[in-house]
Amino acid sequence: MNTELAKRWQTALVALPVLFLIIYGSFSFIVLVLMASILCMYEFCGIVLKDTPITHEVCILGFILTPVWILTLHMGYSEYVWIIPVINLLIAAAITVFRFQHSPDIIETITRQITGLIYIPGLLCFLVLIRQFENGHFWIYLSFMMVFACDTGGYFVGKKFGKHPLCKAVSPKKTIEGFLGGCILCIITCLIFASLFGLPIPIEHMIGLSLVVGIFAPLGDLFESVLKRVSDIKDSGNILPGHGGILDRIDALMFAGPLIYGYKILFIG
Repeated sequence: MNTELAKRWQTALVALPVLFLIIYGSFSFIVLVLMASILCMYEFCGIVLKDTPITHEVCILGFILTPVWILTLHMGYSEYVWIIPVINLLIAAAITVFRFQHSPDIIETITRQITGLIYIPGLLCFLVLIRQFENGHFWIYLSFMMVFACDTGGYFVGKKFGKHPLCKAVSPKKTIEGFLGGCILCIITCLIFASLFGLPIPIEHMIGLSLVVGIFAPLGDLFESVLKRVSDIKDSGNILPGHGGILDRIDALMFAGPLIYGYKILFIG
């Protein structure tokens, strides 16, 4: 086992039990999501908004509105959540008007910041909604396990059998074989987990949900790879030894969250 992979497993073995304990409590879970959202916004600003006009102003705006978005949803005011991006747009427009003369490239910066606000709290808020389901902590566990299985299956199957690139321009190491391996392990994990914990999910929906996650979760990883490739950096951060930044670890989960929530609401009830 190479040193980098050993670091990844050591970090995972320490972090996973702690993570499962945190998820079990609703208060500790929301604190975790808040911390993750702020750290992800910080990493996003470092990737996408580095060396752009008015970086500090728009990043501070993002840091303020990110936890506000999450907390608004957590406190049960979901009907008001749409106001957060509108407020962001209005303030960003005001900054644009008053700083345009000195920073003619300001529109590009504002567009990137708006993307970040939708990308991070806008996607992470679905984890808050999933946690509010009946047996929500089990649904969060299942979400984490499916994404982890997808990532693990993709890595090992791709390493052993991968020959055909999945998206070479974005991530040369990802292969079609690894993608299929991730989907298969995701299905197996969902079937085992749901059966062990008695989640009332018909088997056809276990498979359907797993396929949705297995197909679209890697898109989150690829999207973040695009951001990093454009900015010519390897990792979003270095907070997790062997894993990079927080955004590197939860990019797939962020894309999976809305799909898991939507599938549960539409097909499982």
